[in-house]
Amino acid sequence: MKTLGIAVAMKSKPVLSFVLLDDHADEHDPEALTVEEAFEVPLEDRPLAAQLGEAAKIVRGRVRSLAPDAVVVRRADRPSHPSNKDGPRKRLLIEGAVTSAAYAEVLDTTLLTGKECGQAHGSSKASVDALARGLIQTKHAEAAAAALARLAEGRTPPLSD
Repeated sequence: MKTLGIAVAMKSKPVLSFVLLDDHADEHDPEALTVEEAFEVPLEDRPLAAQLGEAAKIVRGRVRSLAPDAVVVRRADRPSHPSNKDGPRKRLLIEGAVTSAAYAEVLDTTLLTGKECGQAHGSSKASVDALARGLIQTKHAEAAAAALARLAEGRTPPLSD
């Protein structure tokens, strides 16, 4: 099963990170997956509506060309302290545009926070993020963790001897 994880990072300008994982082995072997693609696309510095449209267009094209079976968009975690800053709001808007565009191409599209990724994986946010960092460069870890969370669904734990 090919699963695409997508994450949004707010740097000097927003950056979309994509990681395509292929789980082509026995469902009882959680280590048998490969990183098929990993890349990032920075968004141009433009008015917000144009930036959201650009993000959606990029995602639709990439999802169409990569042809994953499932897509998981990593959503920002809830902040411990509420903020009126534009950065977190902008990230949520971009994540919404990304999710909508991915869903238009692949109906098996999910939106999960880091905590929800950990729960879906059957562990914690820290554990699934650490596993993702073991597979790929740190800059793509959130996207990889999102894909890992979806791949873990439906798996049964290996039988003990």
